[in-house]
Amino acid sequence: MIPMRVFFLVFAIVLCACGSHDTSSAPAIVPGAPAGDVTEISGDVHATRDGKPRALAKGDVVSGDDVIATGADGRVTIVLRHNQVPWSLGPNKEKKVGDSAAWAAAKGAAPEGVSDDKSGAAGRHAERSAADTTQTSGGGSGSAVAAGSGSGSANPNEEAERLEAEEKLAQLQKERSDMEAREEEAKAAAERVERKKGVTISKECLDNPLAKGCEGGGDERNDMQKPGGGGNGDVEGGIDPAVIRRVFQARAGSFKACFVQVLKTNPKASGKIKLRITIGTDGKVSQAEVDGDDALAPMFDCVIAQAKKLVFPKPESELKVSYPFVFSAQ
Repeated sequence: MIPMRVFFLVFAIVLCACGSHDTSSAPAIVPGAPAGDVTEISGDVHATRDGKPRALAKGDVVSGDDVIATGADGRVTIVLRHNQVPWSLGPNKEKKVGDSAAWAAAKGAAPEGVSDDKSGAAGRHAERSAADTTQTSGGGSGSAVAAGSGSGSANPNEEAERLEAEEKLAQLQKERSDMEAREEEAKAAAERVERKKGVTISKECLDNPLAKGCEGGGDERNDMQKPGGGGNGDVEGGIDPAVIRRVFQARAGSFKACFVQVLKTNPKASGKIKLRITIGTDGKVSQAEVDGDDALAPMFDCVIAQAKKLVFPKPESELKVSYPFVFSAQ
């Protein structure tokens, strides 16, 4: 005869498994449509769609027909958009987003019940639940007395589970807030791209990028007094200037480092330079040249070296870009 406590434990686990995946509530999978956001990631994690694999990073968007694969050190958490349920995938796993238990889960469902990361919080929760069931499901009068002793004390397992649930809830709320902020930022960026599609920066804005009506106009003290501060630049070829600007801003620290080297020998150095680059069809900088104020001449070679490390979205044809910088020790 199977011992009573073992029977109750098996029954509890089977009951939990049966109720965790209701495919009747699952939405249809729309190929290529945004379905979830990567909120946590570590190690080797790839997504494959239409036979084309791509590496994932935090903040990336996946679709329901993406197949997520993790390496030996890979782990990823994706928050699904239709029900706000986090889905976790552990190392050495491969599963399509739309085939996950989280896909069909009810809105706001506990992540522990839909996780495929058995080494994470879901596994620890299942182990604690099994231990609690074994202790309280009727293994003899001795077990009952042990569970009921000390009527004024809290169960350590329940307290630990409560604290972990509160921490997870706070984390999910922050991730949701971050995701909403990213969505708003993406919408604003898309609107700017649509407004500026096929438009190049005028010579007036190139000479004075903070002038009224020029993108990036604002407080001169905030934008122009910072080392490396500048405008949008001028683009030959109809590429969106906002894209060019974002690439330069991502490498702003490298250009500022060039100016810092000048300040070591000339603490009062300041001035303006203009960087001209050629972007090949592979998105890389094939040519770069600089001219500007004599006080900044010692940093020209450094600026050219940093410019050649820039990588842009691949254009259909070779593009020429002119980008101004203003440097000041202030």
